[in-house]
Amino acid sequence: MSKEQQANTPFDWQRFGLDAPNNLYPLQSSDHSVELAFVAWCCAVAAQLHKIACDQRLLISRGVVRLYRPLHHAGSSAMPHKLNPYRLEKVCSICRSLATVQQEVWDVAAHNSLERTLDTSWQLNHALRRLTEGLALALDTFALVDCEVDEKANAADVARHRDQISSEMDLTRQVLAGASRWSAYQMALQSNHKIDNAKTT
Repeated sequence: MSKEQQANTPFDWQRFGLDAPNNLYPLQSSDHSVELAFVAWCCAVAAQLHKIACDQRLLISRGVVRLYRPLHHAGSSAMPHKLNPYRLEKVCSICRSLATVQQEVWDVAAHNSLERTLDTSWQLNHALRRLTEGLALALDTFALVDCEVDEKANAADVARHRDQISSEMDLTRQVLAGASRWSAYQMALQSNHKIDNAKTT
């Protein structure tokens, strides 16, 4: 799609779970529902990205994922041979800082009873710019992480936790089949309790 076609293509609000703004030509005030929904969506993306980055850091520490050294990366100051997952750490740091934007925008909306006024325009613009630029930086940084799964280490890790993984998979199947999470969890606990008792006797 060319830039001209992109410019003429209307934004699909529903695709991102957002409501299209009703007042396209505000004078002094309009409600903040669109901003609140947009910020909530961005913060949800940041939370998921934070989780993925944390999981990768954990897998790297266990040797299941192999991290490659970036060009000219000096390593730790105390241990030059050590390779820190600094990009993943940066992603986590950025995503945590974005969580405060949701509270800030909520405060703005609540303080003005969901009305846009001149005294909140700068604060909203600043908060939304920080959110979008921060999320873009987190995504760009995450894309630069160079790593791959160590197949042998992964197979060994799966073998060590075979019982736990099978239990989690069985619990997931029950929930997808229609069982409530609570009843499926209780059944799993009873099953594990019977297995533990069998092992001790």
